[in-house]
Amino acid sequence: MQGSRHNVEPAKRSYQVNAVSRFARDCLNVLLKAILVLAIGLSGALGSLFLWYRPPFPMLPREALVAIFALVALACLLVLFTRKRRIAFILYGLAIAGLVFWWNLIVPLNDRDWEPSVARMPTGQVEGDWLTVNNVRHFEWRSVEKAEPERWETRRYDLATLRSVDLVINYWMGPHIAHPQVSFGFSDGSFLIWSIEVRNLRGQSFDAVSGLFKTNELVFVAGDERDIVRRRTNFTNEDVFIYRIAIGKERARQFLLEYVNDANRLAEGPRFYNTLTTNCTSVIFKLARAIGVAVPFDWRLILTGHLPAFLFDFGVLTKGYGLEELKKAAAVSARAARLADSPAFSRQIREGIPGISP
Repeated sequence: MQGSRHNVEPAKRSYQVNAVSRFARDCLNVLLKAILVLAIGLSGALGSLFLWYRPPFPMLPREALVAIFALVALACLLVLFTRKRRIAFILYGLAIAGLVFWWNLIVPLNDRDWEPSVARMPTGQVEGDWLTVNNVRHFEWRSVEKAEPERWETRRYDLATLRSVDLVINYWMGPHIAHPQVSFGFSDGSFLIWSIEVRNLRGQSFDAVSGLFKTNELVFVAGDERDIVRRRTNFTNEDVFIYRIAIGKERARQFLLEYVNDANRLAEGPRFYNTLTTNCTSVIFKLARAIGVAVPFDWRLILTGHLPAFLFDFGVLTKGYGLEELKKAAAVSARAARLADSPAFSRQIREGIPGISP
């Protein structure tokens, strides 16, 4: 009897080990299938959007391409738990490989039929303290879409007289989404404003989702404030705010030259705009490089309407005021609409903004 008990104990332990092993394998199998379902579902959704926005065969209806790809992804999901899953995986893998191949064939270009407002790319040259900027936009807007005359100018700026840097931010889709720009002021009263934008084709409109799929190139716009600011306050009816960025003259100069150098590189080698990774929020990274600090990850870099709060916490807005005080004083839309035709437009819309001398 004693020997029987000794034989039962190892058998029992072996059974328990095997049960645990089977349970672990079952759990791993479920986990792997869950990961596969998630991967197929996500890649199927992204692939369908890519085919919708950038179909590789323009002669075929994009609806048909999306439907075929979506059906292949769905079929792969349905047979995931059957013995035919290997064939489905091969077919789906080939479809994904085709999309990756097509993605890599799409390259950005500089010579396309652009909207007039982004038809030219600014470039700059520095000689000593003098900065020459080509293709400074100075349109006289008559409506949201129409400008007359359309002027592209070459302007010279004395970097020794650079006296200010301002964040110009306009809200075009609620309180959370905004477009940040940077304006550099000089002692002679001139301002050079930089805007990083989507470079639309003629007749094309911006779509945030399509901006993930290589549908638009990136463009730098260097312009006169009576063009860029006035258009947004007087014709697109956006809420525009101006905040003084408190950095020294040397860092302000470096900040400006960051724009010039990036614009020159973009003129030589075009890049795609990307809604998430290559967009107007690079303003913050240019500023960080100019003042020699690292930018921490922050949700306000994505919800750009909150950039003033981020910069306030970052310590580069006018000192001695609360954020709400700065925001109230920074609202310039009403003033800009009233002063639209004033020769001193830029100076007058800044009256009363903290940190800006009269």
